[in-house]
Amino acid sequence: MYVNKCIKCGAEFETKNPKRVICPSCLYSDKKYTEGLSDEITPAPIDDDIRQRLNRMTLAAYRACRCSGIVRIDFIVTEEGEPYLIEINSIPGMSSGSIVPKQARAAGISLGELYDLVIADKMA
Repeated sequence: MYVNKCIKCGAEFETKNPKRVICPSCLYSDKKYTEGLSDEITPAPIDDDIRQRLNRMTLAAYRACRCSGIVRIDFIVTEEGEPYLIEINSIPGMSSGSIVPKQARAAGISLGELYDLVIADKMA
């Protein structure tokens, strides 16, 4: 499973650094959040073409569903490299062990800075 986030900051959107979650026996279960039962790789080790497609699809889904703030969007990518959107999580977890904060840290953004971006967007 591949996970991407979308954050709206004024007129700009941030959708980089998709994450790969590897958990063969736990798709859509709490096991993917249990230490040792899944592996998370950020950024995902994928071709630039697939990364760009995931980013475009993330942004298109965010806009089409009229999302706001921070949204987590999950995909599967076939062995042939075809991505399929499987879920839009409009209220993603924000604990230190959750996916979105880990993606932000991998992009050099602290949790406080992440919240500042959302607040600034809502105040604009």
